[in-house]
Amino acid sequence: MFGKKRNFKTLYLVVGLAIVFFLFHRFVFSFSRLCCVVVSTVSYPVFLVQEKIISPIRNYSVKKKQSKEIDQFLNQLIVENERLLAENIALHAAADYQEQTQELIQFKKRYNACNFVVSQVVFRQLNSDGQFVLLDKGSRHGITKDMVAVYKNNLLGKITEVFPLYSKLVLLSDRSCKVAAHCPKTKASGIHAGLNDSFCCELQRVSHLDTVQEGDLVFSSGEGLVFPRGFALGKIASVAPDGLYHAVTVKPIIDPQNLSYCCLIYKGEASV
Repeated sequence: MFGKKRNFKTLYLVVGLAIVFFLFHRFVFSFSRLCCVVVSTVSYPVFLVQEKIISPIRNYSVKKKQSKEIDQFLNQLIVENERLLAENIALHAAADYQEQTQELIQFKKRYNACNFVVSQVVFRQLNSDGQFVLLDKGSRHGITKDMVAVYKNNLLGKITEVFPLYSKLVLLSDRSCKVAAHCPKTKASGIHAGLNDSFCCELQRVSHLDTVQEGDLVFSSGEGLVFPRGFALGKIASVAPDGLYHAVTVKPIIDPQNLSYCCLIYKGEASV
């Protein structure tokens, strides 16, 4: 009898432990599921906020960074294009001068030995009434009337008025400015004349017997008393027959709106 009671106590103990384990497991499992439900419920608005607010902000930041990188790359391309164009102008001018005089060394010295006066643009008037800029150098800095302005081997215009602290530079695009010009590639020659338009000039008096091609560079020929030879004036934009002459439009290479500084030289110092 004593042995049977002991066996029953053991059985009761095992069954009791089993029931306690079962209840504990159910409680913990239910609590875990409850926790998961609570966490998921609380997390869902956070996910929505991230999707609706944080993600667009992150995407905007990425796009802004990409846009900045593209702008930097574009600026690098523009600078490189200007450098290559300046080198191309110098090479064309050198080749033309060598063909005409066979004195290439002296021609190259013309670019290197000029006594340049670097001047900054402080004011612009670029409209149909006139095309000029004011520079921050005047008579106190050695500036005199009829000095010419150049930038990266491009001719910009000439000084027409000089004051103690500043001077007036009339641009090639001004109607009053005329420069003897020619195209080294085709040997066509004429008079480069402004139209009071920053983006369009004319090459006048070009004979219909001359060959003129769109895209050709136009250079100053050095004839006259002011403008030196061998600086670029622009590119031929269009050509059309006009009686005994060609009607030729020229697009300036340098945009005066973006011009910040230039170099002033005397024609005598720029000529060989």
